[in-house]
Amino acid sequence: MVNLFQFNQISRKIIQVALGSFITLLMFSGCALPAPTIPRLIHTLQLSDSALHLAFSADGNPLALAFKDGTIQIWDVNSNSLMNTLEAHTQEVTDLAFSPNGEQLISGSLDKTAKIWQVSDGKLLHTLEGHEDVVSSVAFSTNNEFVATGSWDAKVRVWSADSGKLVTTLDHYPNQVNDVAFSLEGNVLASAAGMSLYLWELPSGKQLGKAEGHEGVVNDVSFSSDGQQIITTGSDNTIRTWQAKDGTAMTTIKSPGLPYQADLNPQNTVLAVNMGGSIQFWQVSNGELLRPLATAGNEAYGFTPDKSKLATSVVNDKTIEIWQMPPIFLNQ
Repeated sequence: MVNLFQFNQISRKIIQVALGSFITLLMFSGCALPAPTIPRLIHTLQLSDSALHLAFSADGNPLALAFKDGTIQIWDVNSNSLMNTLEAHTQEVTDLAFSPNGEQLISGSLDKTAKIWQVSDGKLLHTLEGHEDVVSSVAFSTNNEFVATGSWDAKVRVWSADSGKLVTTLDHYPNQVNDVAFSLEGNVLASAAGMSLYLWELPSGKQLGKAEGHEGVVNDVSFSSDGQQIITTGSDNTIRTWQAKDGTAMTTIKSPGLPYQADLNPQNTVLAVNMGGSIQFWQVSNGELLRPLATAGNEAYGFTPDKSKLATSVVNDKTIEIWQMPPIFLNQ
């Protein structure tokens, strides 16, 4: 049975039920944003069910979608066509990640396994077994050498992406692992567990640091596009940035609600935050937030690697909406 604490943790990945939402846009001048500075809807995918999680490949196409029944769909977003349906998980899929070369996809599940797939034909390459609880997060290293799986069993396991063999196990006892992310070079892994951010050297598994500051459970961790910063979100309703080299605290933004995921724009000046039913944009320098803009609710959220496009899963009409990000987000 999933208790309230567990519900709050996995809701970021698989059950962000949105009853209504808005996009709040932040601008550097401190005034309301004109129309050319808001995201523009460019694609809509019609689905048979609501997607619980999604991930773009390295070049922004295709798009992988995860569903409650354990299936995964691969979509060509340019042609709005379904390429493949991947079936092997026996329970809900909790997370997805493409390899940097776009040739493989890794998925994690409530069934306590992770699976590596060949994107071109949907072939199952490896099933990664060994976790004793839900696999909450998955990631591919940027050099295509490793994959990492984080679990509620308080462990991160690092595997060879090529062979599927276990490389090392990183213990976070007694805290459940909620998210994992690789550095730009692929030799450092960041993990979110309990109220802390952990940094690990690979392949040795040596702990490089433990950054503290959150006053609640850390839900999400990601690296900035240039690899210089780490972004975390916590159940203390804060979004925090840290220096990637040593975990030194940089910026703290207090959110009006619970933030699930956060991404920095390419210039590290604007934070996009998934609030589990809304997306907000914050100015990093002063933590300022501007006016709301009504849009459809989202269960899942994900940027293309270059941050030029954003996809959201719409609850009510079972669609995926893909948005072109405005110049103020990409270039400011």
